[in-house]
This record gives sequence, structure tokens and C-alpha cells, in this order.
Amino acid sequence: MKLATGIAMLPDGRMVAVVRKQYAHFPGEYKPLTVCWSDDQGKTWTKPVATRPHLMNISPTLATLDHGVVALQYGRPGFHVAFSLDDEQTWQDRVRFSHLPPPIITSQFDMVKVGPHQLVAVSSKKMAPECGSWKLSVCGSRGHRCRWAGTS
Repeated sequence: MKLATGIAMLPDGRMVAVVRKQYAHFPGEYKPLTVCWSDDQGKTWTKPVATRPHLMNISPTLATLDHGVVALQYGRPGFHVAFSLDDEQTWQDRVRFSHLPPPIITSQFDMVKVGPHQLVAVSSKKMAPECGSWKLSVCGSRGHRCRWAGTS
């Protein structure tokens, strides 16, 4: 089994992890990313639950913004960022940076917090010429709808 994990600290002191549980790279076998939490600095974790809606498939990266919104970057196929406003129970307002169908995949991608409510998402143009670098300003807060404005 191949595992990849994104971990972030939440405003209430807990940690959240998004875990890839994938057995193969074949589109018909994609499995949703899973989420688990720790309230003891990572010593123990809750049982992982599938993301809702199901988010597929690799390279999860998490960022907690100052207003409590948690951003999740993930990919294959494509390259996406989704937001959680409800303690990571659901993920909404997905931004799709690449619309490549299987078996074409977006090469490498990443995301980092660069300000209280800002992220930069980056993707390689090697396999997806439509990709590049975007700065996202995220408006909203936990419990309220998330909006974003981006620049490339």
C-alpha cells in the first residue's frame, strides 16, 4: 500500500491528517483520501474516515488559514484545492487548476500558506501546459461559505 499524508495544526490545538490509501495508479482503482485527527500532538489518531465528498487521490497538502478555514491540495487526475469550514467533516468550493482526464496526470504540485488568508498553489508545466502558479486569497470563516480569488 502506498501512503502519503498531509498534516496541519488546527486553531483549537488538535492536528488533522489527510491520508492517501492507494493500492494502484489505475483510474478504476482510485480510492478517496481519508481524514483523521489527533488531540495529543500526534501520539494517537482517530480511525480514518473517507473525505466527503470523496476527493481523489494523491499528494495531500494541508494549510490552516488564520480564520480557521482548512485548505487541502490534492491531485491525480488533475490538480485541485478544496476547503473545509466544518472541522474537516466536508470539503467544498473545490478549485480545479487542471482538467486533464485519465490516464494523463498533472506532474508535480504543491501549496503553501503565504499570508493570514492567502495560499500559493504551484504545479509543473512539464505534463500539463495549462498549469503554473496561482495566488489564492480565501474569504470566509468556519461555518460560512468559502470564496476565493486567484491570480496566476
